[in-house]
Amino acid sequence: MIKRRLTIFVVLLALLGTPFQPVSKAAGAATTGLQGSWDGMTDKATLEGAYIDPFQQEIPFGIRSYFTVPWRSYMDTWDSRRYLDTVGVVFNNIKQEEAAATAAVMAEAGITSARLEIGWSNLDYNDETKIKSVYREAFRAQLTALKNNNIRPLILLNMNSGMPSPNVEVKTTVTKKAVKGDRVIYVDKTADIKPLYTGLKGMGPAMFPIITEVDAATGKCTLSAPLPNDLPQGAATLVKLKYQPFSGPVFKDGTPNPASQETLSGWMRYIRTVSEIVREDLGTVGKADAGFDFEVYNEYTFGHHYMYMDNYYEPKRGFAQEMTYAKDGKSVTGIEVLLPITADFVSDPANGLPGVRVISGFSNQRPYDNGTSIWSNQAGYSRHYYTGYDPVKSYIGQGSASSYTSPTKIYYNALGRLDGIRKPTNINESVPGSYFIPNQVMTMPEEWAYLYTTESLIRDLTPFPGPWQDHFRYASPGNGKTAELWMTETNYYRLPFAQKLIEQSKVAAADQQLSSLMMETGAKTLSRLFTFYAHKGMETITVYNIRNQDNCFGILPEAFFDELKKNNYQLNDAVRAKIGPQITVLKNIAGLMKTGQPIDTARPLAVTRLTEYKPQLVFAGKGTAEHPSRYNRDDFAILPYQLANNKFAVAYYVMTRDITRSYDDTKSPLDPARYQMPEQEYEISLANVVGQGAKVSSYDPMTNQSIPVQLVRADANSMVVKVKSSDYPRFLIIEEAKQGPLIGAPMLSKTADGAQLGFFSNVSGVVEVTYGQYPARTTGTVTETVYGDVKFGKETGQRVLDSLSNLQPSGIGSWKWSGTIVPKYTERYSFTAHSDNLNETKLKINGQDIYLGGPVGASINLKAGEAYQIELSFLNRYNSQHYVNLYWSSLSQERTIVSMEPIPGSVITMPVNAGEYVHLPIPGMKTGDGVKIRLTGETGITARYPFWDYDRSAVLYD
Repeated sequence: MIKRRLTIFVVLLALLGTPFQPVSKAAGAATTGLQGSWDGMTDKATLEGAYIDPFQQEIPFGIRSYFTVPWRSYMDTWDSRRYLDTVGVVFNNIKQEEAAATAAVMAEAGITSARLEIGWSNLDYNDETKIKSVYREAFRAQLTALKNNNIRPLILLNMNSGMPSPNVEVKTTVTKKAVKGDRVIYVDKTADIKPLYTGLKGMGPAMFPIITEVDAATGKCTLSAPLPNDLPQGAATLVKLKYQPFSGPVFKDGTPNPASQETLSGWMRYIRTVSEIVREDLGTVGKADAGFDFEVYNEYTFGHHYMYMDNYYEPKRGFAQEMTYAKDGKSVTGIEVLLPITADFVSDPANGLPGVRVISGFSNQRPYDNGTSIWSNQAGYSRHYYTGYDPVKSYIGQGSASSYTSPTKIYYNALGRLDGIRKPTNINESVPGSYFIPNQVMTMPEEWAYLYTTESLIRDLTPFPGPWQDHFRYASPGNGKTAELWMTETNYYRLPFAQKLIEQSKVAAADQQLSSLMMETGAKTLSRLFTFYAHKGMETITVYNIRNQDNCFGILPEAFFDELKKNNYQLNDAVRAKIGPQITVLKNIAGLMKTGQPIDTARPLAVTRLTEYKPQLVFAGKGTAEHPSRYNRDDFAILPYQLANNKFAVAYYVMTRDITRSYDDTKSPLDPARYQMPEQEYEISLANVVGQGAKVSSYDPMTNQSIPVQLVRADANSMVVKVKSSDYPRFLIIEEAKQGPLIGAPMLSKTADGAQLGFFSNVSGVVEVTYGQYPARTTGTVTETVYGDVKFGKETGQRVLDSLSNLQPSGIGSWKWSGTIVPKYTERYSFTAHSDNLNETKLKINGQDIYLGGPVGASINLKAGEAYQIELSFLNRYNSQHYVNLYWSSLSQERTIVSMEPIPGSVITMPVNAGEYVHLPIPGMKTGDGVKIRLTGETGITARYPFWDYDRSAVLYD
């Protein structure tokens, strides 16, 4: 089990309401119903509560929930580059002669990144400065094709234990039959056997068991472990590796182990060789950007044996010391030293690798890596979260045999409280049958954005801290760097769905109708996956695999490669006609995004209301606030992209949780129309958009057609549109009659007496600039009062702080933090406290108890410009250190740390003219301080920079 510090949290619920509201009775407080059904009576229903609700992600690690929708805890607006820079595929299965044509159609589909593994074993055993000749031309063709199509390679550095390092085969003859369990074998020739570096082939990982000793006179070879299988007399093949498996520098008996450094040095030669070959093939030697990136390692579950020498020995050899690397106050022991030493190699100017990002692949299958844990020269970390059709896992409820219904799982209900009863003997388990399990099918590409499992990608993508503290988009190791989150392998696994249809329809796996259906399913899942995760903040998504079986993971159809071969690997009209629906839909989305212009910080759109017509059930609840029914509107995705200062492309679709659901059983199981969701109408209310005079339409990338949209209402800064939606992204195109405000070319630089801020405004309007300590970027005052007892009786001191961020009460005692808040908007504000001891954390506003400890709290109505007295208190009964943070948010205010009323002079308000570049001196700013800009145009439309307060842009660092 992974050990990690869990962050306990509290969501401050309303005195007048709750963060997760039950659906209205009229909308179906039903206890029965089929997934996707309409009750036949309800004409329409409006989503209760805010569409964007930070409470949705307030679930601590280790807890699951069927009711929360964590991806709705925030909403960005991105420029089109965000989508275009995110789209990638795995490229390794492409043959040398196929590379040029394949890369060309990839580029046309907007694919800008390709993962290519150049393994350590690809190096020449006798000359490690070269790739083995059998692989060299293929890699050159692949890299050249990517370069010619402006696709950036992500080079996977890997050592799968199937063949981990440079190697040669040793042919020999076994002279005596050996049986399972034997510790010796006999061979006729031993001259080419190098003890400790040579072992058997085909008995497990390469070079297993290892030959540790050789008697040349008798041909006797002693093995590092018992034979796992019989070894017959006769011809046999051994494997000789260039390096022994990774190991510690000192054996447990104190004997030095020179193989430890030898293998590490071999890894460094491997990095150097690959770097030189890739730069040579890309033509980037001496250029400002070497033109590629590195991922270090791929999945612990794939060939981990070579990571540690003791995996090859029985009994284990044991080490008194392990490989260790330390830098900048961080250290790592074991195989993961490869990550920082690779990052250091890349960042050394002497190695000529400018622009190369280093991504951790060790993190691919675990949840605890985050932005605070990256190395100083590491750009980011990766996940490999696949989804797919699983007939056991997907069908849940009614006591089905499913991993979801395990009693070891802990659930929260719709009110954000514990669902069911924990076992008295083990608080990490629930009493079976005490918690609610809905009847539904869960098979969708966005599964990891929910909390059906304990690992949600949203934890690391939210632009503000959640209850897991260090896991959020802008988490940093302390140097101002923001870690990038990649998904270097993912896709929707279609094969189980195909196998079900093969059995059901009695067709062959190669049936063309089945292949066509699987390609259509892939088009739907792929368009959802890229559009959604790009918008939620994923840096790069690399889908497996550009070439694979149609019924499994393949993106380009097998027919494409057959036609390509038929046409002598030349890309012509006949070959292009076979690109299939996945590449086609990506090409159509990319075509839309390529019409966009570069925008430094997009203007934030807001969803103020969402109405669903003929509401369709996601799953039936119990008709209670704790267990309400869920409807399509709860899973309705709205993902704004900005194309120009007056143009948006807002992706929208029903995020159906069962992408394989049959909507028309009269059609053949192999007919894609059977699984096409009928159009459903939604009314979307948008704010911060110039509605008056705007033109609206909808673009369907599956059909490459424009769809009419009804503009229901429009005014100076909002609009209401009625759209027809399906279960894949369509794009609401909004063209405003006049340009809206944008903040361009922002720059903050240190000066002798503080800082200077520069920015460009494209419209005339008013700018408000605040500055102060990150993240709030305002300068107010919080009075901290410390008491020497746990009853707030004996005052021992006071001090003044800037905000309610990162409070660290230590030792036995009690604390109060008090100040004045002045909200900017007349809206309902939600307050959220994070603490590692919530039961001792309390909040008052204007003397009224809002939060009294435990998993409850407050959302209250506040008036713009009115002063409110706030008091946060905490007591500590033990001699230990804790942390406390308090956040607030509203419809118009993004979630941020609670900041106090700004002191005079810390807010600069000034007019700006269209086309003017502003130079604004800000005296007194110091390291760790940041600025925040709000630009309001003539119609009341606003832009902000940075988009989120926790963004580390516009912060002064040393």
